[in-house]
Amino acid sequence: MRFLSVLLLIAGAAVGIFYPWAMSNFSGHAIGTYRVYEGGRFRPVTVQLAASDAPVRVLVDLTARAERVAGQQRTVLT
Repeated sequence: MRFLSVLLLIAGAAVGIFYPWAMSNFSGHAIGTYRVYEGGRFRPVTVQLAASDAPVRVLVDLTARAERVAGQQRTVLT
């Protein structure tokens, strides 16, 4: 019984620490997904935001392509 109480206490402390962190980092909704690198070139993207979209958090996904650039001997992030 003591073990169960300690386990419940530890689980409650973990939830108390993790839940606020998760809500501040993973909450919100996606405004959109935009490709800015295509065909070997970057292109500008302009997005119109409303006041209701604030605050805005930008997430950038980079993917390493499998092949290497022969002249530079390194992978290309796209």
